[in-house]
Amino acid sequence: MAKESIKLAGQSALAISASVEGASDEMPVILAHGGGQTHLAWKRISTLLASHGFHAIALDLRVHGNSERALI
Repeated sequence: MAKESIKLAGQSALAISASVEGASDEMPVILAHGGGQTHLAWKRISTLLASHGFHAIALDLRVHGNSERALI
């Protein structure tokens, strides 16, 4: 159950960053943080979910963590 970082295509081609843990053929669980946080808020939970047979995807919402920011 390796943890990996991925980039997802977001609106206007801005990338959304996420960490993924668990087998990709398992039931997916998407984890989104609250204000001022990043995907790291879900580190312990995503590891626990993966160990119980889930595919945990913890997002960095736009303008947070490693996700891209819109240039205005």
